Parts: sequence; structure tokens; C-alpha cells
Amino acid sequence: MVEQNNTVLVIDGDDVLRAQYVAWLRGLGYTVHESSNGEDGMCRAQEVLPGLVVVDALAPKLDAGQLIKKMRGSAFGKDVRFIVLSVREKMREYFDLIGVDGFLEKPVSQDAFVREVRDVLNCSPLGRGQGYKRVLLVGRFEECIQSMRQELEAQGCHTDFVLFGDQVISKAVMFLPNIIIMESRMLDMSSNSIIRILRQMPQFKKIPILIFNYFHESELENNRIPQEELAMSLYVRTCLDEGATESLGRYEPQKFLEMVNKYLKKGTVVIVDDDEGTARILRRGLEREGYQVFAARDSKGGMDMIQRLLPSLIVLDVVMPQIDGYQLLETLKKDARSRHIPVVMLTVKQEEADIQRALDLGAEDYVIKPFYMALFLRRIQNVLRAAK
Repeated sequence: MVEQNNTVLVIDGDDVLRAQYVAWLRGLGYTVHESSNGEDGMCRAQEVLPGLVVVDALAPKLDAGQLIKKMRGSAFGKDVRFIVLSVREKMREYFDLIGVDGFLEKPVSQDAFVREVRDVLNCSPLGRGQGYKRVLLVGRFEECIQSMRQELEAQGCHTDFVLFGDQVISKAVMFLPNIIIMESRMLDMSSNSIIRILRQMPQFKKIPILIFNYFHESELENNRIPQEELAMSLYVRTCLDEGATESLGRYEPQKFLEMVNKYLKKGTVVIVDDDEGTARILRRGLEREGYQVFAARDSKGGMDMIQRLLPSLIVLDVVMPQIDGYQLLETLKKDARSRHIPVVMLTVKQEEADIQRALDLGAEDYVIKPFYMALFLRRIQNVLRAAK
């Protein structure tokens, strides 16, 4: 797993808001520095070398756009990530184009702020994506939970755990998991009650909640498995009735990852685009949806990556140096190893002849820049669904 730089620099001219952001971040354990303007923030960044800069769009003396361009042009700022805060939602498009990692509209809630920071810091660097997932594990026995943690973290997941039912809600609110894996029989607060509460909360309405059964050594020694399994089936049924996504059955280490893997990653996507800003936007949007993402800056690098990974999907720009997207598409569709992989073209070229040429060469879809991420993701899902 890629080691994170958990140092955050906050730049905002509003002293009250800046203090609030700093408090939220320190409460999560991050090392936090602050500045009231962009010029001072640039100097502070050079001193503290942050992994993330949270900056107001209209920061005094040096605004967010100027700061980001200047910092990325420096030796120390090339790998820094940026979250921009703005009272104007319309500024999102501008910052998407220059390639920021996150954008939040003011006023921002603590939950939204924390989620965005964690998403950005947990996201892999461009070209090394892991389809990162936060998984909350809930169970009565620590040996079982720790076994699950080891397996999940070996897959690049970030995990946390709870051993008592009455702590699940508060932990979930702070940790903001993408997936919850819960034992069907929590004692101090029933699992079905926990699920009922979670499904009433907007941030947890749609996330996968997976239920598993676990038998402790004492239960195995007393030969009570048939009776216990019967009881477990009732617990599982009540959990499913309250909104659990799926039952994994009895926890077995050798089968666990096979059961949960479909929830960890939806598939592998290779992006071939020489525009780093576009690649960043695509990577972040796709990884949020659970895809494992890799990026190449030219057709040669893209071809090598595709042949090595054999991804589920290819997103391909048309206008690239040396070998353009049409030529790469033609090569891919002639190669027996890659001809079955669906390709979505993503380009500024919007003439009917351009679109027809791509479709004739075998592209499954053609998306014109600039694009809306929500619509792009839906079209990706449709292409992958049709390819099954």
C-alpha cells in the first residue's frame, strides 16, 4: 500500500472557518498547518511539505488557481494534492480543468469535509490506482476481525473495526466507510437494529452492508453447531429484512476475499490521455465508484499497460502525440488479446465524421469533452454491462 503523507496545510482568509477546518483535521489525527493567505501558504508549503493543501478559491494575495499552478511548477509541489473550497459551485468546472483532487462548496459540513479529505488522501497517485476502499468491520471476536483486516489490507483497503454493537453508529459516522462487514449476531445492540439506523442515514443508504456468521472455539467444542446455525439463520434473515445487502455465510478465511471481492473493485480501467488534468478527474471519479484505475500519457505507454493488465475497460483520447487514438484503437481491435476489451473514446473532436470513424474502428462509445462526470460514469456502466 502506498504510504500516505498525512500533513495538511489549510489556507483561508476567514480566521473562524480556518480554525474550524484545522480542528476537524486535528481531531482525525492529521498533522495540520495553517495560513491566512496564498503567498504565506506557498512559503509554509515549502517548509512543511504537505501531502494535501486545503485552500479557499479566493485566498488573499494568491488565489487558489494561481497557488496551485505555482506550487505544481515547483520541485516540492509536484505530488501535492489539492482540495478547493468555494462559495460558488460554478467554479468547480474551472478547478476540474486545472486538475484539483477535490472541490467543496461553502458552507461545508464536517461530514462532507472529512469525507473529501479522506477520499483525496486515500486515493492513489495518478497511474498507480488501487481502487481504494474503506471497510468497517464489526464483530464480537477480535481474532476473527483481525484475520479479515489482514486479508483486506493486503488488497489495499483501509480498515477500522468495532467489537461492540453500540459503538458502530458513531464509528461509522467518523470513519465514513464504503463497505460495512458485520457479524449477524451482535449482543449488546442487535445487528438488525444497527442496520435499521444506518439505512435511515443519507450517507449509508446505499453502501454495501455484508453480513457474516462466526463460531467461537467454545461453540465448536460444545458440538452446538447445528443449533447455532439454525439460530444464525434467524439473525441473518432479520438483518436482510432491515436492508443488509448480502449474507456471506460462515466466515472462512480461504473463501472470504472471493466473497467480498466484487464489492471491493468493479473492474480495472486504463486511461490513455496526455492531458494530466483530465486524467486526474477521470481517475478520481472512477476510483470513487470502486474501479481500479491506471493511466498512461501516450499511446505507446497505453498499449504496454493494456497488454500487461488486460483491463475491463479502456478510456482513450484521440488527440495525442506520435500515435493518435484512432491508430491505437485500430491496433487494439486487431490484437486477439485486446479486441474484446470495450473502448470509450473521450475527445474534443465532435464532428460526425470523427464519431463515425471511431465507431467503425470498434469503439463502444464516444464522449465529447468537456463532460459531466455523473453522465460519463453512467455511460461507462452501460458499456461494461453490455460487454458481459
